[in-house]
Amino acid sequence: MPLPAVVPKPDLFGRVKDGNWDQRTKLTVRKEYEEKNPDYRQAAEVRQGCTTFENTVLYQSFKSHFNEGVEWKNTELYQWYDSGVYKPSKYKSGLDEFFEKYDRIYERIATDGYKTQRELRTQPFPWDRYEEIIVDIGRNGEFLFVNGRHRLSIAKILDLSKIPVVVSVRHKQWMKYCDEVWKKEMEVPHPDLKNKAGGSNSDSGTR
Repeated sequence: MPLPAVVPKPDLFGRVKDGNWDQRTKLTVRKEYEEKNPDYRQAAEVRQGCTTFENTVLYQSFKSHFNEGVEWKNTELYQWYDSGVYKPSKYKSGLDEFFEKYDRIYERIATDGYKTQRELRTQPFPWDRYEEIIVDIGRNGEFLFVNGRHRLSIAKILDLSKIPVVVSVRHKQWMKYCDEVWKKEMEVPHPDLKNKAGGSNSDSGTR
């Protein structure tokens, strides 16, 4: 899954954007995203030539821990945080406890299945969507990862066949294609077009 091109802000939900923001051959994170999430930028860029989510240090560290039994302290991500280059703002009790929360999330998803934020707690719109896994849709209908990297990592490691996601920005060319699909009543197996069969179109899809 390609890395993000659009900043995940609440006011972007439902937007349609033209241009080449969905086309990239190397890691591209806009300046605004970099300032808000330096840990993500660094964790991705540490691995030279990284262009996909699956090659980020974060995902590879999660995979080593959950699939191969590597202790958190021996993962590349832990060591990078421990070096002091960047200190996540959310941990105050120590780095070990910070990483242990992901063990709890993993166990909860493995046991109870993947639940949306609405199922877990009550939050007003659009913040209930902001904390889901967020994707954009490129010109050819491809999903472009934006946010929710920890949950997406766990879902991939557990090999879940389907997860809920929220669509933030859609490419203008993709929307033109969607219009043609609806006008011609075509059957296209894409989550963003599932309302063509008569169901309601939610902001969710599969990975």
